[in-house]
Amino acid sequence: MEVCGAVMVAVDGSEQSFRAVESAAGLANRFECGRVIAVHVVSPTVLPEAGEFGSGMESQVLEVLEKQGEKFLAEAEDRLEEAGCRVDTILLHGDPAMEIVDYAKGEEVDLLVVGSRGLTGMSRFLLGSVSERVVRNAGCSVLVVR
Repeated sequence: MEVCGAVMVAVDGSEQSFRAVESAAGLANRFECGRVIAVHVVSPTVLPEAGEFGSGMESQVLEVLEKQGEKFLAEAEDRLEEAGCRVDTILLHGDPAMEIVDYAKGEEVDLLVVGSRGLTGMSRFLLGSVSERVVRNAGCSVLVVR
């Protein structure tokens, strides 16, 4: 009998995000969740301005970022499967916080697990971290893993 439908974990390749994967696996097993969704978001904000490096450069950068995201997701999937979880992986494009929140709402996720980023000072005040924005906008509980 499932107590929980789904746990979603955001993976960005950082040490914190893989700690979040471990936490998501433990919680999914403890609360008998049906599945864990590992998600990575490719953000267009890291792409160069159109034409800045010549034609076609944007698509090459996007392709590299997608391959990197697929690598992060494969590692997360391996860790989750080793922990006995049923796993779905998804690669999204857009603003990381909003894509995570929107996807979680669409999948009726019970718990979002994200890593902390540790931004401080003015950059945190002006931009906010992905984890903070997820906490503020999520329609479900959020666990931020240090």
